[in-house]
Amino acid sequence: MAKIDEFILNPSTEKLSETSQSIKDCLENINFKKLAEYPEYENDLTTLAERVIAFWTAAGTSSNVLSDNQTITLELAAKASYGLDACIKWDKANSIFKKNDWQVLRPAICQLMRKLINNIDKNNLIVVNHKNDTGKLLSLLAWIGAGIQYRVPDFGSPNAPKDGSEDIALLYGFINKDGHPSLIEITNNLVKCLLNAPVANFDTRQICKMAMRLGRMISSDLLAILESSNKPWIESAELTKALEKFFLSNLLDQYKDAGHIYPSNFFDAIAADNLCESLLIFFSAGVLSWESKSHRLIAQKAATSIKKVSAGTQTDSNFVKRSTAFLTEAIKNVPEELADVFNQAFATLKN
Repeated sequence: MAKIDEFILNPSTEKLSETSQSIKDCLENINFKKLAEYPEYENDLTTLAERVIAFWTAAGTSSNVLSDNQTITLELAAKASYGLDACIKWDKANSIFKKNDWQVLRPAICQLMRKLINNIDKNNLIVVNHKNDTGKLLSLLAWIGAGIQYRVPDFGSPNAPKDGSEDIALLYGFINKDGHPSLIEITNNLVKCLLNAPVANFDTRQICKMAMRLGRMISSDLLAILESSNKPWIESAELTKALEKFFLSNLLDQYKDAGHIYPSNFFDAIAADNLCESLLIFFSAGVLSWESKSHRLIAQKAATSIKKVSAGTQTDSNFVKRSTAFLTEAIKNVPEELADVFNQAFATLKN
């Protein structure tokens, strides 16, 4: 709260970056999350929510934040995305923001996002110049996906009830304005940039996370796989080609994370879960096909990752449930002579 108060007294783009990171660090701290279980902290959490609203309001309205004459970095855009995404997750888990709060909060976030889009476009930030850019672009994609999907009370649309009894997407209505791209255009550029980036710019965790993000956007009808004028889109064949590039690389065979190489029998449970979730969606949507030998090989790699996780760590019920769904679907769709790897993974999973 001290960081927020310091920002409100003297808003600046630099402090936006620092404070957004502080908000993310606070809201995602495991001990902080436990405070919601204790009634004696209710007033403190309410006070923090009020300060968070004041912070995003100041960030959205201040002429000193993300002004047209400033040059920003992709790191700043990523940190702002961290903070915004963390606030949405906080509200989703605990209903922190009240209905009337959104009358102020949504316009403020939209104002900030408009400025952020303009600066991203002006400074040509959607490009992978360095390996470190990949994670920052994934953070921006995660926030945009969450913001498009998250529904909040609508106090701004001309035909909406004045009491906010109808809802609207948090990020909505960003048209191409004054030569700057719309939210759809910036998202299209972001998706294509990530998919066209070299495999060497990713580690295993990032590939699985990117696939999960894109899969969820497709399954939620937030990302079309046919050309669309009213939502972000990627051509199905282009997505298929990119997924083959990433999934058929050795990153699914030899787990890597942040440059570290792990033992050959290791695979991270969250990454495997993300991989299985995305593959279920891509096969269902026809982006991948069970008739394709290379796509079946991708599924086999996922089955091997399940075996590695099951043998090496304590798996939770969500992982078991997701893995079961994926393996069941695979066994149902591959030729009988190719089912061994999936059956073996199933046996390991149930032990």
